[in-house]
Amino acid sequence: MNNYMVDFKLFDLSCMESEIFRCEVELKRPGQMLFPRLCYYPMCGREFVRRVICRIKESMPFKEGWGLSYGKVMNEKNTKMIMGIKESDIYIGSPTEMHIKGDDIYEDADAFLEKIGIRDKIIIPSYKDRGAAVEVLRR
Repeated sequence: MNNYMVDFKLFDLSCMESEIFRCEVELKRPGQMLFPRLCYYPMCGREFVRRVICRIKESMPFKEGWGLSYGKVMNEKNTKMIMGIKESDIYIGSPTEMHIKGDDIYEDADAFLEKIGIRDKIIIPSYKDRGAAVEVLRR
């Protein structure tokens, strides 16, 4: 057993009317080593959502109108409540929930780190002034 007590899961939590769809993919349990190869497809593969998550949804015996859509993504508050995510846990939601706008990668990175509460633990040079960033890298 190692000292990495991380419970690392990917999930889809969506709803349609009064029905909720919850699918969890466990990538690592506390005490287990993280295997990057196991994480790659669910986290980076564009096909994962379509081939796996959507296929699971299509095979579910839903009663509401899921046949016309794949549901509405649950908001952060309801997701944390349903999934049992504590305030001390790191939750990474949709880009909008993470305050990612897509206009400036550096601003998005800062906003993301701030949102998950680790901005003060990771020091990233300011890239606003590109010349200053190059100077920092030369040192």
